[in-house]
Amino acid sequence: MARYDSLSAQNDTLHKQLASVTAQAAKVGDLSESSLAAMQDPSTDTQVQELQQVIQHVKREADLLRGQHELLKRENARITGDVRRLTSELELTRQRLSEASNIFRNKLAQLIDFIPTGA
Repeated sequence: MARYDSLSAQNDTLHKQLASVTAQAAKVGDLSESSLAAMQDPSTDTQVQELQQVIQHVKREADLLRGQHELLKRENARITGDVRRLTSELELTRQRLSEASNIFRNKLAQLIDFIPTGA
């Protein structure tokens, strides 16, 4: 269960990071191509190039986070399946143990009844 909790916490963190990156990308995306083209002085070209580099970096990070999120979702699904299977096996084992215990009690009672009472 600790591994599941850890993965769940990581999944939540990745969701938050993805939301943050998405918000940042949306802010950057608000700059239209026409407004960027309107800025023609050399200092603005450098700023535009830096901004484009930042956008490319954010896109790469977003793709990476999407991939990690997908992997964590698959891992979560696998672990959830394992938990269900193990819970079912545990319940079956408990039932078998209870049945074996009842059989043992019945046989013990029969043996006690079979022992002569000193009369």
